[in-house]
Amino acid sequence: RLRRATHGAHAATELTSRAAENLFWAASYLQRSESLLRAANAYQSRYDTWLDYGLEQDRRALAQWLAVLQGYLPELPHAVPAPDTLRRTMLANQVGSLAWNLHRAIECVYTVRDFWSLDSWRIIEELEELLTYAERNVEVVGLDQLVHRLLTPMLAFWAASQEGLALMQGGLWLQLGRRLERVQNMVTAIAAVCRQLGDGEETLALETLLLSHGCM
Repeated sequence: RLRRATHGAHAATELTSRAAENLFWAASYLQRSESLLRAANAYQSRYDTWLDYGLEQDRRALAQWLAVLQGYLPELPHAVPAPDTLRRTMLANQVGSLAWNLHRAIECVYTVRDFWSLDSWRIIEELEELLTYAERNVEVVGLDQLVHRLLTPMLAFWAASQEGLALMQGGLWLQLGRRLERVQNMVTAIAAVCRQLGDGEETLALETLLLSHGCM
């Protein structure tokens, strides 16, 4: 495991092209992980409703959700997967999975270790520990537990890094990576949902898209 630097953050003012690249990709991987977690959380909520009531509308919504999730996880089955299957796919060590994205993000964070405040480091170490626990206990951790435990430190990291890097060029690269990734995820989700649209399903599709980005 890499260790954080102990010689202060004075190097944060010296932004090299390599540091800017790692800040950009750290933000991009973290935002992709956050988007996937939000989509998985909304999927489970709709799946539970479908199990309770068996409505055709919920089944169609799950088909839309599956198209969104397959944009992140191409390995998902074409049939509507149970939350347990979704969780295992998210934690698999495959390109594009939640675990893969978070590991890449943490590697980028350690590469630019001089840029982070102590609060940011505590949050990153907590996130790393939670991810390791989830990977080792993939058959035990529920999908809802996975989502909420990982989302909390990720949102805390955004707040801490925004405060620590707000007045530096590093903060601009971090925000650039996050916002571009968010836009790309949104466009991909819209395209996936539109391909699944049937007659009279526009309202259902809008709800799916809003939920996938934490807007409801």
